[in-house]
Amino acid sequence: MSRPRADRPTRPLNSIESNPIIYSSLPVNLISLVISIHSLLWKAYYFLNGQGIAPWTI
Repeated sequence: MSRPRADRPTRPLNSIESNPIIYSSLPVNLISLVISIHSLLWKAYYFLNGQGIAPWTI
């Protein structure tokens, strides 16, 4: 069993180095979130336009 060296402090568990997978997938999650919000906004826009309501009057 390898112990951590005394001259280097142990990193906290939520650091980027200990969780590279989570932090490397963050941009992908952000892009998919933006795309889903954008598509939801366009669906609401077309739905309101289909009802004859302009979206800027709300």
